[in-house]
Amino acid sequence: MLYRIVYISTAAANFQLRSMPKLLKDARDRNFKSALSGLLIFVDGSFMQVLEGTQENVQDCYGRITRDPRHSNLQVIFSEPIRRRAFPGWSMAWHNCPPGGEVTGLIRSFQDQDSLEKLTICNAVDLEEVLNAFARSKFTDAA
Repeated sequence: MLYRIVYISTAAANFQLRSMPKLLKDARDRNFKSALSGLLIFVDGSFMQVLEGTQENVQDCYGRITRDPRHSNLQVIFSEPIRRRAFPGWSMAWHNCPPGGEVTGLIRSFQDQDSLEKLTICNAVDLEEVLNAFARSKFTDAA
C-alpha cells in the first residue's frame, strides 16, 4: 500500500540555500534506494515536503528528517494512505518559491498552530491543488 506524508518545517538559522544541491543529491540517492518519491519546496525560510512510498519507508525517512538539525518546528499536515503517487519518477522534485506567493501563505497558515488544529476540508483542497500544480510542472534536477 502506498502512503504519503506532507509536513512543514522551519529551516535552521544557519541553513544556507547554497547547500541545497548536496542536500538534494543525498536525498535523491536515499529516496531512489527506498523507492520514495516526492517534492521539496523551500520558501522564505520554510520547507514543505511531500514523501510518497510504502508506509514503512515513508515513516523511516520522516524519522530521519525529525533528527536532522537543518529542520525545526516540524509539523505533519497529512499522513495518509494513497492510491497513486502525485510525483512518480521523482525521487525528490524541488522548487524554490519566491516569498509572498500562494505557497508562502499556505505554509504560513499551516505554521499557525490554531490553523493546524482547525484544519478544514478547504485547507486540504488548497493543499491538494498546490501539490497537483507542482506535479504537473516541469522540474529540473538543479537546485
